Amino acid sequence: MERIGRLTVSAHLDRDSEKLLQEHLFILDKVFLFYSNEIEYIANNDAFDEIAEGDIIPSYRVIVHTLNHIHFQGVFLTFERLNNENGIYRAG
Repeated sequence: MERIGRLTVSAHLDRDSEKLLQEHLFILDKVFLFYSNEIEYIANNDAFDEIAEGDIIPSYRVIVHTLNHIHFQGVFLTFERLNNENGIYRAG
């Protein structure tokens, strides 16, 4: 079982945000969605749920946290699983 998920982000994402996203993901596939002007990533991340071979790859929302606290500073990412029934199936 692997921790695989799908993410869709704007094609106009700034370079710093894209770099931050790519630092947190092991990207397996990256597809430009012409009609919606978005980029879909299929990637591995420890925060994703484990899925078995043949399961639908779940979609995740990227949440960006900017902290400017005395003890915690910086930009952090978390991922929220979306409830989707349609999708791409994981091959072996």
